[in-house]
Amino acid sequence: MTRPFEACSHIDIGGTKYPYLNDDSPFIAYQRGGTFFVAQPLEYKSEDFDVIPVPLMMTDEWDIINEDPDFIDELRSTPKDHVFNFMGQTSYAGREVFRDLNLPEYVFQETAPVYNLEPSVKRAVLKDFLRVIARAKFVFCPRGIGSSSFRAYQSLMAGSIPIITGMNDYPFKKEIDWDSFCLRGGEGRSWKQIAEQNRPEIDRLTSMASCMSEDEYQKMRSLGMLFWDNYCRHDELYKKLEALV
Repeated sequence: MTRPFEACSHIDIGGTKYPYLNDDSPFIAYQRGGTFFVAQPLEYKSEDFDVIPVPLMMTDEWDIINEDPDFIDELRSTPKDHVFNFMGQTSYAGREVFRDLNLPEYVFQETAPVYNLEPSVKRAVLKDFLRVIARAKFVFCPRGIGSSSFRAYQSLMAGSIPIITGMNDYPFKKEIDWDSFCLRGGEGRSWKQIAEQNRPEIDRLTSMASCMSEDEYQKMRSLGMLFWDNYCRHDELYKKLEALV
């Protein structure tokens, strides 16, 4: 069974095709009637528009899991050799703050886009990226050009705790306590507000992370992996969406 996690597609549930959007500006979901699955919700209340927020996932990750079923276990058994990590691009969305954070045991790496790479090369680069973030206790996961973060879900998959900033909405929030497995803030802010307020928000969340006991950390980490297994893994996600409609 395939999982259509392309930018604009649909999910077939019981013979009905429900539009699925993970593009950066899914305005159509707020202009038409009917149920839409949206991975990067706009700032409006999703429930007012019959928009169902879903995890922002990559098709490549499903391919990786199919090709290498033991890869997730590899990631989760990786020793944590530093505390904080940001690996990505910093030229937009107020991300320049991550270039000069003065934090102990912080690993920063600027990367190039991967979207235009040949599929097998892209998957290899993605696996290396996941191996790097698996080494960190906490991974900074700011929103991207859209309102969500691939990195937040990748961190949960890899067994690291995401520090999420700027996301508009969260999937399954009526069933799941997101604060039980991640540190988050800055929801529903404009681009200008994100640029102006990222630093104090990052300082607040890193302070929370630094004060966390090892027992608290391990509990939060375990709940994050459990959430990913039950709600984000592509086959399990399909079952959850099927139940919702």
